[in-house]
Amino acid sequence: MVTFATPAEVASIRSFFAFARSWPEDLPSNNGRALVVAGLEGCLDALSADDATTWIEQDLKPGILGFQDEYQGDAALVFWLPSGRTRLRYALAGADYFW
Repeated sequence: MVTFATPAEVASIRSFFAFARSWPEDLPSNNGRALVVAGLEGCLDALSADDATTWIEQDLKPGILGFQDEYQGDAALVFWLPSGRTRLRYALAGADYFW
């Protein structure tokens, strides 16, 4: 992670939503070409499965789509999930991720 972004360049999930209101020209990581976000894991852990699904669909997804619209593939959005390797599963058949 340190090779991609220093700790000072990592944004909180709260900062991600603040950025989403007005995306900056230069992003904080990778020489202005990436936004690394920490805190998603804690948000998901704090919510029930139903509430997490609703939050992802109604709040997080629009932010991600807004990032894509703003940067048109010229920047990276990275959600840092420290324990994601052991907790996140990907189903090839449906292209779905499971927490």
